[in-house]
Amino acid sequence: MIPYNEKNESIMGSKQSVVKMPAQVSVLLPLPLKEAFDYIWNERLSPGTLVKVPFGTRKLYGVVWEGKGTYPSKKCKPLLEVFESVRLPEVSLKFIEWVSNYTMTHPGQILKMVLPLPEAFDTKRRAPLNSLNFTPKGILQKPQLSLDQWATAEDIKRSLESETFHTFLLEGVTGSGKTEVYFDAIDHVLSKGEQVLVMLPEIALTAQWLQRFEARFGFHPATWHSDMKKSEKKQILRAILQGQVPVMVGTRSALFLPFSNLKLLIVDEEHDGSYKQEEGVIYNARDMAIVRARLSKATCVLASATPSLETEENTRIGKYRQLHLMDRYGGAHMPEVQLIDLRKYPRAKQTWLSQPLRKALETTMSRGEQAMLFLNRRGYAPLVICQGCGDRLMCPHCSLPLVYHKFHKQLLCHHCGTTGFLPPSCPKCHAEESYCAHGPGIERVYEEVTAFLPEVRCALLSSDHMSDSQAIFEQIKAIQDHKVDILIGTQIMAKGHHFPLLTLVGIVDGDATLSGSDLRASEKAFQLLHQVSGRSGREKRKGQVFIQTHLPEHPVMRALLDQDRREFFSLESEQRLIHGFPPHGRLAALIISGKNREEVEKFARRLARTFPLTQKADLLGPAPAPIPLLRGQYRWRLLLRTTKEVAPQPLLKKWLSQTPPPRFLKLQIDIDPYSFY
Repeated sequence: MIPYNEKNESIMGSKQSVVKMPAQVSVLLPLPLKEAFDYIWNERLSPGTLVKVPFGTRKLYGVVWEGKGTYPSKKCKPLLEVFESVRLPEVSLKFIEWVSNYTMTHPGQILKMVLPLPEAFDTKRRAPLNSLNFTPKGILQKPQLSLDQWATAEDIKRSLESETFHTFLLEGVTGSGKTEVYFDAIDHVLSKGEQVLVMLPEIALTAQWLQRFEARFGFHPATWHSDMKKSEKKQILRAILQGQVPVMVGTRSALFLPFSNLKLLIVDEEHDGSYKQEEGVIYNARDMAIVRARLSKATCVLASATPSLETEENTRIGKYRQLHLMDRYGGAHMPEVQLIDLRKYPRAKQTWLSQPLRKALETTMSRGEQAMLFLNRRGYAPLVICQGCGDRLMCPHCSLPLVYHKFHKQLLCHHCGTTGFLPPSCPKCHAEESYCAHGPGIERVYEEVTAFLPEVRCALLSSDHMSDSQAIFEQIKAIQDHKVDILIGTQIMAKGHHFPLLTLVGIVDGDATLSGSDLRASEKAFQLLHQVSGRSGREKRKGQVFIQTHLPEHPVMRALLDQDRREFFSLESEQRLIHGFPPHGRLAALIISGKNREEVEKFARRLARTFPLTQKADLLGPAPAPIPLLRGQYRWRLLLRTTKEVAPQPLLKKWLSQTPPPRFLKLQIDIDPYSFY
């Protein structure tokens, strides 16, 4: 490495040495800026090379970017340092560019996800790689696959032998052994010395999954998620670029890591909403995983018992190939589903479990088995109201009620994190001790169960009661070891857990997710309730599912009762087709936010007036967002709808260039929105 002085002359060597003219280098920085920046160096550098540069008063890491310098060389600053041994693979550079164009975000923001901790490669600051060991040890537990599993695994392995891109939908009922099928494919990739990425929707899934992986392969795979320490991430990042990570297991952010020899990508529970990143760079990791596999000429496997409607449609038109496991593994049967019509079995005042569900719990406990009660509401009660004047305790920063957490003795906003305490009197009518909790959360259900079954061992499972992944692991282990009789929790329980003695699932409020402004409400409700139901009876003992509902005639409830997923999705698809919604059309959401409510509305309406008229696209809105105030920001929303053949990005780019937002407002673009809050 040869530094240059201010006159761009070599300051090394003799007076007789020939001064080389410096080369201009484009450098992409991990910043939300439109373009790369020009610097100079004594030689040309390969794209993807890690460098350190001066940027204003800061010193930043960046990567050499393809492009011709546009800034005069004489005004360019020299690079501070070049890490010649650290180079992003070409496929990562292509992925940055593709995701940037698709999501309409700056490439530097994508670079920050591809290379989140570049200081890990600074020789002055890094520690040796001493804690990573991917050598098999111990006796491997390779299960005997069923005939269906074997045939399915062979299809995936045949695709791995080709040098072309493939996408499979690995579909099967809950407990059918989808994990063992893709484990067999992973084994095949490892035997070839290539890399595998397995994506899981949440950290909560990893503990039990990692146990199974280590028993099967004899080593602990590399992991990547938000709960990890920086020092651990730095080691993993260095090991990836040095080709020392054969298997990575992580959440959505793991997709962007710079793998150079990726051959197989698994997206487990591909339907899960956790794959959608809603802040910063807005993207769906499931969709981006397919793009990453295509760029690497790899195989992508989407696994789910309840695939998304988009994935179902891509399978129907032949874009993906479907692999179907019909039955549960080992002779287990699907649980029997019963609907409890709360109009016929009304619950006693201030209780949330009907008599049929209470009786089922008592019977299950008498047999020495386990039960699960599901309610997708954290805390004790979702609403606190003054009995004197009807005042609701609302979050001061969001247009949402504060949730009462009795066990922690506090009020909490689940969107912005604002906390508070129950006031001794109402600030509006001044009545003392007048606030009353309305509706149930899981803490209230726990209180009811322990009151009528005081001898049973109950446990809560939600993000409020589990501080980190280790706490979740310990709780799940306690359930597996039958140290818990009744588990009460939120959607964290729906994600892939296997409890051999769990034979009863009770869904406390089956109607909770059926309504709202979300076009996917019915689809999400069916997926969630079906996945929760699938925790029951996964081994030899027969399982039961009781769903409490006021709407037993609703298509979601009928589909769950009849266990007819295909009929339900067919009806749902027809409804979407009528309105031109995904998967039969395309959407892009524009969310305008700011501190001043009038200015937000004013710009939203002005933006709508400048929308270019076209037969292949239309505009829905503007309108206040379903949550019009969020984290202190007022919000309006517009929804661009196009035909399936029309990409919304070019239209958006042209439209927004003519009507840019003022600097005091924020405009977010969400291509293929998943949530509509």
